[in-house]
Amino acid sequence: MTRAQIIADLLACLRAMGPEHGQSLAARAVVRGMALSPEGGELPMVCLFTEKVLTTELAEAFAQRIVVMHVWGAAKAPEGDFSQLDELCASVVGALCNPQLNPHWPTTSLGTIEFFEGGANEPVGMFDLVVEVGYEAAVGQL
Repeated sequence: MTRAQIIADLLACLRAMGPEHGQSLAARAVVRGMALSPEGGELPMVCLFTEKVLTTELAEAFAQRIVVMHVWGAAKAPEGDFSQLDELCASVVGALCNPQLNPHWPTTSLGTIEFFEGGANEPVGMFDLVVEVGYEAAVGQL
């Protein structure tokens, strides 16, 4: 397993989330990398990026690793109503916890969720969800 494969699988998981898989909301855009502001007004949206990779144990040829990632989500909040942000976050959590969508579910851990509510002219809410996935890789491979 590699970090790149895990990221590709989680992006596919997030792109598949929505009512057809039991989540109440689908993102209009799912991107890789840090995306602070949505391009072209594609809200709700989520982005996935890597913070770090931890090596927890080394053996002769393999390493136990944990890739620590963040899922950022953004949704419009007309008149200060952040309910779509809550729905988006719940959908992301539901998708990542669904073994049919997330092939890494047995080694996935979800951490803290931070919410940011703001925007004077056009209110937008954001969340930051920490996601960790454990995997085994060759010692010289991430």
